[in-house]
Amino acid sequence: MKRMILVIMAILIITGIAIVIMGRNYYGLASERCCCRDFFCERETNQCYKELGDTLRLSVIGDSWAFRHQDYDASLAEELSKQTHRPVKVSSYGLSGKTSKEFYLCLFEDESISRVVDGTSFCFISVGINDTYRKIGITYYIHHTILILRYLLKKNITPILMEIPDYDIYYAYSHQTCDRKFLRRMSMLITHSPLDCRKEYREAMRQALADEHLTDKVLVVPNQQWDTTFYVADRMHLNSQGYKALDSCIVYCILQSIH
Repeated sequence: MKRMILVIMAILIITGIAIVIMGRNYYGLASERCCCRDFFCERETNQCYKELGDTLRLSVIGDSWAFRHQDYDASLAEELSKQTHRPVKVSSYGLSGKTSKEFYLCLFEDESISRVVDGTSFCFISVGINDTYRKIGITYYIHHTILILRYLLKKNITPILMEIPDYDIYYAYSHQTCDRKFLRRMSMLITHSPLDCRKEYREAMRQALADEHLTDKVLVVPNQQWDTTFYVADRMHLNSQGYKALDSCIVYCILQSIH
């Protein structure tokens, strides 16, 4: 009987330790990495490749919003070229479902991102939607998004950051499976996040940009009260009309920056 109790206690202790380790990995903050030593970026000249000529290059990176933008790269390039009277190249690369931390780490692990980002003048970033979706915490979102912005600035790329949009967060939660709803509720308790945390994330990011003295270095696409007609059926991702509205915001930011 005593042996059985000891075995049960050992199992509980090991399980508890495993849960703590998993929690720290899940909610923990990544340390800043040095982009200058990134082997994806190193060339024979030991510098990042910078495309010459008059071409204005724009990259679109981040989560599923960036991934789905690939179908609209050509139309955005055409509109931006019309407005700037310059040749324009737009390249998108997104990783669906990634949080800000996960995408930041991918900057150093996924060579495809480097190919898209290196040599661009502007980079539009869509991160944080999955942070709010998973209720992973404001500190987590701010920390890793700032690291992404620093990464781009060190490469002499002007970041264009999208504020957390007004996707239907209630609809997204209601259509999750029971186990995911339970995980979201646990995260809400751990990170002290309300179900609708979008406004808090936006306000915290505005303050963080000011605190980090990045307000004048980072362009921001402000939160849009996206009409429901701008979304596909899941109310979380944009349709063609929505991307047209988003791209007009990106064009406006770039024009304001170069004029």
